Amino acid sequence: MTTPPAPSPSAQPWFTTRGIVLTWDDVTSYDWPALAARAGLTTVSVHTSADGWASPAAHELRARCAELGLAIEEQQHALDRLLPRALFDTAPGMFRAGADGVRTPDANCCASSPDALDVIAEHAVTELERSATTTDRFYFWADDGGGWCHCPRCSELSPSDQSLLISNHVMRALRRVRPAAQLSHLAYQSTMAAPVATVPEKGVFLEFAPFFRTWEVPLSRTEANGPGWDPSVPDRSSPRAGRRDMLRVSHAEYLDRLDENLTVFPAATAQVLEYWLDVSLFSDWTMPAVELPWSDGVLEADLDTYGSRGIRHVTTFGAYMNGEYFASVGGVEPVERYGRALAAWRPR
Repeated sequence: MTTPPAPSPSAQPWFTTRGIVLTWDDVTSYDWPALAARAGLTTVSVHTSADGWASPAAHELRARCAELGLAIEEQQHALDRLLPRALFDTAPGMFRAGADGVRTPDANCCASSPDALDVIAEHAVTELERSATTTDRFYFWADDGGGWCHCPRCSELSPSDQSLLISNHVMRALRRVRPAAQLSHLAYQSTMAAPVATVPEKGVFLEFAPFFRTWEVPLSRTEANGPGWDPSVPDRSSPRAGRRDMLRVSHAEYLDRLDENLTVFPAATAQVLEYWLDVSLFSDWTMPAVELPWSDGVLEADLDTYGSRGIRHVTTFGAYMNGEYFASVGGVEPVERYGRALAAWRPR
């Protein structure tokens, strides 16, 4: 594994957000602020809710990041929390209707319910006010893998449009208390397609997460994961993750979706949420973790793909990179390589 050269100290990196998304266990069992700073990262994001920030470990993390000049963000699936499921008994109309028309509290909400949107926005403002985030960028994602609403009004809207309707309502509420706030619209799984019936509110930015790609080859290899792609080609993952072969999305489709979204959302504020360092994914979210697999050239080519489109904010999951992982499974070199590649990239 070769390491990109360090950029000139006077050069301004193209990627203004150079981040990593970690779990509480990762950031409390290893000195991640020191590693992130050494790697040239700008941002440590924690995949958790605002409630965890009251702990002594969280206070220590905040102090350490401040000392080293690192920003803190929180990225989380949040709708089941922002719209408490207990409300279903008294207000089922706030919750999504399944394909059979029956309301269910299993995930997300009815995006056409003004009451649901108001409750979600109110709780988002409450979380903002006690958040540890030190940037103006906030992330209240839809429920992971959750279905969307099929009521008569919502059935005319795609999952992406429903998600953006919710984000727009939350964005307006956040800006009433924090005028510079920005809010993620997560393009992920069922919301990967660009919204077509809803216009993003000012401050809503695209967050593009190509979860079902392969990391064996760059995203620019458009034939990858397509109909002719040999499923025996390794998926740069552990053998446990072989089940993902049945869920692959072609790189051609991902690039089409990215370009469509960039006609709706500004490229300058768009953010990539990648998985280059996501040990949890390559371990199939099962302990013990496997060593992070790596394909030379993929990261650098992917940065060309994103940077050439005007994207300036890049993060990756790094879950399961905790103290035990670094002590007995894998080293820090991929993290350092990631940070150096981000800092060194320039438009061609």
